[in-house]
Amino acid sequence: MVSSPKIRDNVAVDGGLYYLNEVARILAVTDDDVKRQDFHLGVRRLGGLHRRGFFELGTDQYEGHRRYMSFGGMVTSRAVSLLHSFGVSLERLSEAHAYLKRETGLVYPFAWRRFWVESPSESRHVYTQLNRLIVAASASGQLTFTELLHGEVTEGWSLDFDESDEELAVSWSPASGVVIDPLVQSGVPCVAGTRTPTSSLYGCVLAGDSVSDIAEWFSLSELQVDAAVEWESRLACVGDVG
Repeated sequence: MVSSPKIRDNVAVDGGLYYLNEVARILAVTDDDVKRQDFHLGVRRLGGLHRRGFFELGTDQYEGHRRYMSFGGMVTSRAVSLLHSFGVSLERLSEAHAYLKRETGLVYPFAWRRFWVESPSESRHVYTQLNRLIVAASASGQLTFTELLHGEVTEGWSLDFDESDEELAVSWSPASGVVIDPLVQSGVPCVAGTRTPTSSLYGCVLAGDSVSDIAEWFSLSELQVDAAVEWESRLACVGDVG
C-alpha cells in the first residue's frame, strides 16, 4: 500500500486554465534535453489522454467551447510525454496511473512529489512493470520513474511542490527565468518572481520596443526580458501541434 492518506488534491493542481493547443506547444519546447525520442503530445493525443482517464477537461463557453485542463492535467501530460519518449506505451502508463490513483486517492498522482523525485533504495515489489522500474514500492512506500530518465534523480524536474502533506505540484519552471503558477495570472507563463506574463513582454518586442525600454516599463532587468522573449519565441516557432 502506498503511504498517502490524502483523497483531495490541492488548490494549485486544480487551478489554471490551459487549452489543449497551449499545452501541446509548451510540451513541444520543454524537456528536449531529457527525452530520448522526438515525441510530442499534440492536441489529438492530449484528447486521447483525457479519454484514457489521465485528467478531466472543462469547456470554456466564452471561447467557442474550447476544451481546457487544469495545472494538474498539464503536469500529468508532461510526465506521460517524458515516459512515452522512452518507449513506454500509453497502455502501461494508463495502468500505472490507475494504480496510483487507487492507492493514493489522488486525482493527479503523476503530479505527486514522490513520483518525480524519490528513488527507493530497495524495491520489494514492482506493482506495475513499465519496461524498466518506473512505479515501485519500497519499505517506505516510495515511488519513482527516475531510473528510466538517465538513471539520475533530478530534484523535482523544475517543479515546486506543496510543503504540506499533500506534496503536490504547485508551479513549474519550463525554462530559465519563466514560471507557470496556476494561482498567478490564471496560470499563464510569467517572469519568475513576478506577475508579469511573458507574452506581454514579447508583444512589446513585436511592436518594435527596445529591451531596455521594456525593462524600465515593467521594472525588470534586461536579462529577465531576454529570457521571457526567448521563451515566447520558442513557443511561436512551434505553432499549432495537432
